[in-house]
This record gives sequence, structure tokens and C-alpha cells, in this order.
Amino acid sequence: MARDKLSPCRTRSRQMTMVKNCYTGDMVRPLEGGAQFFQSTETGADGVSYCYNSLISVEHKAGQLQIHVLRDSKDGQAHAYNFAILPDEIQRSKADAPLVSLRGLKGECFSPKGDKEVCNGGILKTIGLKDIDIPMVIALGKANAGQYTISHLVYQPKDLAISKPKEVEPTADQDANKFTNKIVQEIRHKLMNQAKRKLASVHTQSTTPKSLADSSEQFRFCSMALEGFLKEKKMSDPFSPDEKMTLATLTNFMNDDHTAEAAATQRMPASVGNRKVKGH
Repeated sequence: MARDKLSPCRTRSRQMTMVKNCYTGDMVRPLEGGAQFFQSTETGADGVSYCYNSLISVEHKAGQLQIHVLRDSKDGQAHAYNFAILPDEIQRSKADAPLVSLRGLKGECFSPKGDKEVCNGGILKTIGLKDIDIPMVIALGKANAGQYTISHLVYQPKDLAISKPKEVEPTADQDANKFTNKIVQEIRHKLMNQAKRKLASVHTQSTTPKSLADSSEQFRFCSMALEGFLKEKKMSDPFSPDEKMTLATLTNFMNDDHTAEAAATQRMPASVGNRKVKGH
């Protein structure tokens, strides 16, 4: 949710602000192999947390596991990184969730309380750490049919010691626009699935405008973030005319605009409110 503008780990680019709003809360419904957003670690006893602000996904392509990362940067831009690893290299690991270290990417040390000394020598210097940031290490979970997905990030030294990560190098393909276009389509899919589920409850009269609006806060944040991103980048609207009508119908209902809602509903196919939509 985009409310922590003063946080040391705040998102800086439009892409990652959109990602943060569309891959958190009840918008977390990953597609098969869908991307997952990681913002920061929990604060440790020493007052240290690590900032990632990264969207990570796994793609099975040409006999390889390709790990895509869209990451926020202090320069205010989102940068793309791609890593490739052979499935055989993962399968050699006996761990339930094999670990992969993404060379060149790190979790950046910060203090949620704003204590600059914590990440400027201080405590870390006394225990012999020269690099205050930590490597980005992901755990791969096994999905159906031998597919892999992102399980979680690993940053505790004791966990890294149990299963030594396989380090992989970035490839030459680092196209942020290509990754962003794919994300926009995935977000569109997320929003439409949510909208159809919500409208189904309207058709069965199992909700009220207020209760639906109250439970749709993250949905609205995501919709507004996507709209803002598309306007800034001057990208075309990814929604079809029918999809726009569905979204307008939902918005009108949540705003308690019964006249507009009724008119729009009459133009909708009867199956929209009745068919089962698979969640992701």
C-alpha cells in the first residue's frame, strides 16, 4: 500500500509503486509462475532491516529456469535483471526449497526507525561485517508438473549455512520495458478476476455498496496505481471495452450509484455474474 512515503524503503519509481499496490494485500493471487513482490525484511533485534523492493518471477523456457527481477533503484527508476539456471542444477539440491543467490543484487540495510548509525558501521562493524548489505537469495518452491515458483527470500545466516545457495550470473537480456509490459497484462488479469468475483456477489445480493467498498481498498489502490503509471508512460489502456464496462459497473455500485449500476448491468451478458471465475 502506498502510504509510507517517508519510509527509507519506500518505492521511488512509478513501476514499483504500481507493483507494490497490485502484489500485496488481497491482490496477492499469483498466476502459475506469477511474480511476487518483496519489499523488506522484518526488523531484527539489532534494529536492522533490509530493503528489496523487487518483483521476482520464474519462467520455464528453452530448457532453463529463467528468474526475472524488476527492482527499484535509488535513481528513481526500475531496472530489470534476468538470471538463467538449468533445472538439473536445482534438482541436485536435497533441500525442499533449493536456494539461489542472484549475483549483483542485494538487500539494502536500513533502519525503520531512522537510526543512521545502524547501517553506517556501528553494530555491524563490531561483528566484522564490511559490507552492510546482504546478497539476494531466493528459495524455489516446487509447483505442479515439475515447475518451480518463488517461495520466499532467505536472509538469516543460519538458514544460509544449512543449504548453501547456488550463485547465478545475470544474463545479457535486461529489458525493463519488456518485463513491465508483461506485468501490466498480469495486473489487468488480476483486476478483472477480482472485479468479476465482486460483481458475482452483487448479482446474488450478498453484499452492499458499503461492505463491498470497504473490502476493496487494495483493489482500488491497484486500479489507481495502474492508471497513474499508464498516464505517466503514455501507454495504451490494456482493457477491452467490455472489461472497462465491467470495471465501471463495479465502481458505480461501490459508489452507491444505483442508476448507473442498473443501466450498465442490463448491458452486461447474464453469464458475467453467474459463471465461476478461477482465482489466481
